[in-house]
Amino acid sequence: MPLEKIEYFEINLIGAALILLMYYYINKRHGKETVKTRLHVSGMLLINLLILAADCGTYYVSLLKNPLLNPLNHAFCILYFAGQGWFCYEWVRFVIVRIYPGHQLSRMEHLILALPAAISALVVLATPVTGWIYTISDTGEYQRGAYITLLYVMAFLYLVISYTLIIREYIHPTKNCKKRHFISMLIFPMPLLAGNILQMLFYGISCSWICSVITMMLLFVDMQNDELAIDKLTGLYNRGQADAQLLWETEHLKAADDLLFVAMIDVDNFKQINDRFGHLAGDEALIHIADVLKSAIPSNDFIGRFGGDEFMLISHIANSWKADVKIHQIENKLFEESAMGSRAYRLSVSIGYVLCKADDHMTTDTILSKADAQMYQIKRRKKYEIEKIVKKMGNR
Repeated sequence: MPLEKIEYFEINLIGAALILLMYYYINKRHGKETVKTRLHVSGMLLINLLILAADCGTYYVSLLKNPLLNPLNHAFCILYFAGQGWFCYEWVRFVIVRIYPGHQLSRMEHLILALPAAISALVVLATPVTGWIYTISDTGEYQRGAYITLLYVMAFLYLVISYTLIIREYIHPTKNCKKRHFISMLIFPMPLLAGNILQMLFYGISCSWICSVITMMLLFVDMQNDELAIDKLTGLYNRGQADAQLLWETEHLKAADDLLFVAMIDVDNFKQINDRFGHLAGDEALIHIADVLKSAIPSNDFIGRFGGDEFMLISHIANSWKADVKIHQIENKLFEESAMGSRAYRLSVSIGYVLCKADDHMTTDTILSKADAQMYQIKRRKKYEIEKIVKKMGNR
């Protein structure tokens, strides 16, 4: 076997090993990524792995030059070409989940998104008979077909869709998202795009899917960096990310056409829970509060653990009265969960909040100070009311 062929197999095997490692670590840990995010990233990794395997298979079979192996060569080629469209499909699904985590695709949206990949797959499946995408001679020699450009057009269509969504969200954000995330998603496809252009221009060079491994490595590193912003106990964003998000909101406040809602949430009597039931019970209480917050508020709201038993909620609302609606949703959800639970203690929270308009000139320190002041005022009022009830019962 020629040395260049051996090197080609080695490069693909290294790429396959990297994919398997990334797949293992992404599915081993359960960080902030949603199940959908892990599902689509895992889908891209597995498709990339299958394409690399099919690529090696076609090269190996072509070296043998055995006509009896032509059906196997066709199978490898079909897997190679059909997988390309579905890889791009998974990429667009990942982008949608990343920038619109609360959006549920309708059946029609699913069909529209899957259509280019499905068309590509059908054309590829017909190719052993039609020769549209490739041909294989009796001696096992591979040649490009007349319509192979169709696959590149379909893949490019997915790239255009993803870039359109990313750029539109960057210009008119509907989700609290850092600028770095948008830039990262714009950069991720570049290695794969470069590999496809080279492969299309220079016949005989097969580098698209090893370049795709580089794309997946960039995505994997970005996901690892995101983990640094997560509170390990609750799975919410941590203090550093909460500070960064609040700063981002104040910097973009002038462009907002709604109200910025910032709330500080403190667990009532948390010290007593720790003292009476132990720190494990305290950790359990914080995890439960975090779960309630995640289920009670929209997924595009920002929620983070600010420190200790204190949480921060950042949202955008159209009217001031909706602030009270949000607070009542959290309190009612927590009351329902506590009433149904078997814990020896009852959980409740005190919530102070601030509303900011586009023409307000408020710093992050001012916002936090005002929200904290209101929160502690509510805590003092609760304590006073409890003492008043206890005193009244004692006088009976």
